[in-house]
Amino acid sequence: YAAMDELEKFFREKSNVTVLEHSILEADDLIARFVMRHPNDNHVIITGDSDYVQLLAPNVRIYDGIKHEMISLDGILDDFGNPVMVKENKKDPLSPMVPKRPPDPEYALFLKCIRGDSSDNIFSAYPRAREAMIENAFADRKTKGYSWNNLMLHTWKDHNGVENLVRKD
Repeated sequence: YAAMDELEKFFREKSNVTVLEHSILEADDLIARFVMRHPNDNHVIITGDSDYVQLLAPNVRIYDGIKHEMISLDGILDDFGNPVMVKENKKDPLSPMVPKRPPDPEYALFLKCIRGDSSDNIFSAYPRAREAMIENAFADRKTKGYSWNNLMLHTWKDHNGVENLVRKD
């Protein structure tokens, strides 16, 4: 904690870095609000936490210092500004290398709402939902067709025997 206090003091007193602090709110909540309040500025979030991908926007990038990747809506670059490459098909050793696709922030938020996240105190709207079903519903969200309704109108019983409707939760 002493090292963190020293680092915070350095940022506050000797740099132009914005330091956000709150006794109750989580960092992603503070950062999301800061970005909303400064829509004309460019923002770089430095974190290795994948929860922050839901904050990606044209003016928001994420630098993952663990993976040495700069993530934006346009792509994922390494520390030298080159696209991060991955195998097109991970199971095929002869598969060609292609640029790693950036995450979709809207899908990341949708997935979190459906699956929940105990570390963020977000209860699941549909525990143990298969990701393929969630992906299909997300793809169908604008037309609200079969896949969307199949997910949203699903009911399940919790540990107290209470029936839950995904759309409501």
